[in-house]
Amino acid sequence: MNLLEPDRVGPGRVFAEVVRLAREAGVEAASGELVGLLPRSAVAEAAGTLLRLPAGPGGAPPLAGRVLEDRLEAAGLYDPTGHVLPQLEAIASTDRLAPGGGSAAAVALAFGVACLRKALALSRGKPPRPALSPERDALRQSLGLRIVTVQEEGSSIRRLPNGIYGFTGAPATDEIPLFIKPIFECFEIHKHHDGVINWVGYVTDLELRAFQDGSEPMMLDLYPEQHGDSKRLVSIPATRVDRRRPPTRENGNSMRIEIAPK
Repeated sequence: MNLLEPDRVGPGRVFAEVVRLAREAGVEAASGELVGLLPRSAVAEAAGTLLRLPAGPGGAPPLAGRVLEDRLEAAGLYDPTGHVLPQLEAIASTDRLAPGGGSAAAVALAFGVACLRKALALSRGKPPRPALSPERDALRQSLGLRIVTVQEEGSSIRRLPNGIYGFTGAPATDEIPLFIKPIFECFEIHKHHDGVINWVGYVTDLELRAFQDGSEPMMLDLYPEQHGDSKRLVSIPATRVDRRRPPTRENGNSMRIEIAPK
């Protein structure tokens, strides 16, 4: 595919659409290929799409003005040849207490401490990755399930043995290929020892109560990871599923499921 206007439709957006269509068809896009060169803005666009970053002010690309080298270059502090610029050399070699503590080591230490504080601030209070949570692990162990093997990976759940689990980006397809490694906002699927397929995810308290009651048909939004008020873990057997729609691919990647009564 030739991108004639990469500033309007970048490679990241194109690849994301290919991945979406492939998953809907029950397969995974293994890799991409770049023929020739591409501008730095296209690299930033692809990274922004991969990280699912929102657009910048005024609809600007997600990483506009957020690439380190771009900002340093604009401030006259970036030298692509790798040489130390006079501004940074002056900071590192000064004998004054500030900035930099009078040495290059102090500059590096101060920067490292700042990065550590930033990382702690961003991660504080965040729950562990759902796929690795004790709650999910306890569910798998109670059911006596094992992860799919390397040889089984990518196979349709129909052709896999009972008593296994795995992860997929195509939970609404009939084939449901399973993989070992959970990627961002993918769904966990169980195949119990009796052969019944179960979709594992998170719902709201209200949805969970209605599902457990099971007296009437209902519709719920199953999220692969905790999202908003959907924080209650649930396992939905195929015997209760009337219809399922493809994941939204945005806002938590929920999958709408029509549930039959018990």
